[in-house]
Amino acid sequence: RPQNTTESMSLAWQNGIKYVEGDFHSTKGGDIVCVHVQHEFEEFYGIKKPIASLTKDEVANAKLANKRWEKYNGLPLPKIEDIFKIQPKDGVLVLEIKDMDETFMQKVDAARKANNLPKSAIVFIAFNFNHLVSVKKFDKDYKCLWLYGLNEKNVKKDLTPDKVIKRIKAAGFEGVDVGGTKFIDEDYVQAFKQANLEFLVWTVDSDAEAKRLLEIGVDAITTNRATDMKKKLRLGR
Repeated sequence: RPQNTTESMSLAWQNGIKYVEGDFHSTKGGDIVCVHVQHEFEEFYGIKKPIASLTKDEVANAKLANKRWEKYNGLPLPKIEDIFKIQPKDGVLVLEIKDMDETFMQKVDAARKANNLPKSAIVFIAFNFNHLVSVKKFDKDYKCLWLYGLNEKNVKKDLTPDKVIKRIKAAGFEGVDVGGTKFIDEDYVQAFKQANLEFLVWTVDSDAEAKRLLEIGVDAITTNRATDMKKKLRLGR
């Protein structure tokens, strides 16, 4: 089903996947909408206007219109409250902050409360370090994991375990969510585990790579194949 829609998220939760990830943006009209990035917004909804500049009426009228997903054409652009309405009480939304304004956290928090979900029902992730700092300033009890990607250069320079651990510990974050998995080995993962930090990875669609990462100690894997991977690797969650 098309990603970042209530259809795809509800299917994952129905299939027993506890953690479901989505991407969220603040808009000019005051809504928080769920869509990956600008080019996908244009591809899925046929709207070229920047996501951040959408009015409340434009959000309300945005409907999925894509040849690949004809069966689901007409689905509305989801807002944060739409996601919380379908989230099971034991489910967790891994909420990636793509773009946030000064009212973002108040609105997320209010929508969570309106649907009687605990704070533990949300895990915040973001590439923008300051977005997560803002989450912690609003409420330190919300879990935050810093998103970043490894490459041949930064794994040995700016994103060594000791440098990352020092930075996220100072900010009060609970861990990291790391891409570029071919640069991740057991020593890299265990440095974070020994510091009592969580270590997640994104995005892994290979069963063999997922198995390797689990064996070296990662806590969770972001994948587009959650249900199938869970069955093949006999994962508990």
